[in-house]
Amino acid sequence: MALYVAICLLAALIALPDADAQHAHALQIIWGVTVGLALAHWFAFRVSARLVGSGSVRPHDAESAGAQLAGAAGVALLASIP
Repeated sequence: MALYVAICLLAALIALPDADAQHAHALQIIWGVTVGLALAHWFAFRVSARLVGSGSVRPHDAESAGAQLAGAAGVALLASIP
């Protein structure tokens, strides 16, 4: 998840038309992309865990999802520092 978020953040920042827009809205772009991807990933993870787990989410599935979300937040935090 961390690698996925990092690649999408690079793509989002590269796609901006000029450097001024990138600097002015960098935090909004970083956290918007991260939260959007994390929510989409969390939803897909919950659906797939329920399908595999016969309608229930096991505790280790929830721990794995939490670790993935923490990885995404870590990447966004590191990208926000510069």
